[in-house]
Amino acid sequence: MPQAPRFTDYRGVAVIPIHGTLVQRTAGLEALSGLTSYQAIAQQFDAALADPAVRGIVLDIDSPGGEAAGVFDLADKIHAARQTKPVWAAANDAAFSAAYALASAASRIFVTRTAGVGSIGVIALHVDQSRRDANAGLSYTPILAGARKNDGSPYQPLSPEARAAIQTEVDRLYELFVLTVAEQRGSAAEAIRATEAGLFFGQDALDAGLADRIGTLGDAVQQMHTELDAVARPLSLESPTMSTRGCKGANLVGWNGGSFGRQWRRRRDRGSPAFSVSTWAARCSVTKPRSAT
Repeated sequence: MPQAPRFTDYRGVAVIPIHGTLVQRTAGLEALSGLTSYQAIAQQFDAALADPAVRGIVLDIDSPGGEAAGVFDLADKIHAARQTKPVWAAANDAAFSAAYALASAASRIFVTRTAGVGSIGVIALHVDQSRRDANAGLSYTPILAGARKNDGSPYQPLSPEARAAIQTEVDRLYELFVLTVAEQRGSAAEAIRATEAGLFFGQDALDAGLADRIGTLGDAVQQMHTELDAVARPLSLESPTMSTRGCKGANLVGWNGGSFGRQWRRRRDRGSPAFSVSTWAARCSVTKPRSAT
């Protein structure tokens, strides 16, 4: 298997490109064909996740979508990784269909003012070229075992039974798509179905609940840096006069250490509303600090 290109590292934020038509595997044709494989994306994603120098990941998405096979497994991987490092997505400028399945796995989606998201649907096409072949003097005789073996052949009209079988699979994949997006976005499945596979651009994407911020890829990277820096920045408390009520007798020697830091990080990791240093400082009745950064 060819080695996937390394992600671009912007001062500890890995930017992973998801461009072009998406397929499960390409046998090394990405650069020439305009295809991007889920395998190559997964390789870059795993490398960024394992790299201790990478603090967060932004998916740079510009894709009309692609193959259903493999996309939901990759979406699950991206969604699960949010427990380890922050993962955001930027529609730059298109995140449609399978590409939106990946974008929705991120915890935050940016769209530019001209970007589009959505197309949460499934389509299969059958080409009947039997009349063209007949006009060319060609006829095909299938020799088969199993009555359904030739279903969907382009050399004959689509039978009602074959059409019904294909529709059943399209419906199954559509339900999987809807439920995946609903779970990842924290939305009701009916709200996702109500989009009817429509396309949503700019502010309309936010209004539909399919994106979170208007902004460029650069905005997403910079915002992630800002938030990561805020979490990492220690709060220095030099000999404060304090009460430990609500802190279970914690000895505060700076927010990033001691019981205070551990309690704050546990509440942060649980997604508690008390997600700020100031909230915890108030709860612990910290008073008269000589300096704080």
